[in-house]
Amino acid sequence: MRTAQSGLLRGNCWQSSSSNETLFILSARAGYKEALDDVRIGFKRGYVTTDEYANTLRAYQQGHDEAKSDLRDEAFAFVLNLIL
Repeated sequence: MRTAQSGLLRGNCWQSSSSNETLFILSARAGYKEALDDVRIGFKRGYVTTDEYANTLRAYQQGHDEAKSDLRDEAFAFVLNLIL
């Protein structure tokens, strides 16, 4: 999915369709970091408004905060100890 989104953005598809803009924003709000990066680029190029970018950042952060948990962090540390 990362390759498809990056290809769309690098191909200047921001200019051709607002549906791509919506795709990136929705993906970023769902917690997809690479889509957030693409929205940032769209904002810098003027295809995403300040309000859209701010709302997307807030939604991304909220989703990121909700996904955090002590149990998940402990499990990650446990797996790292097994690997290393």
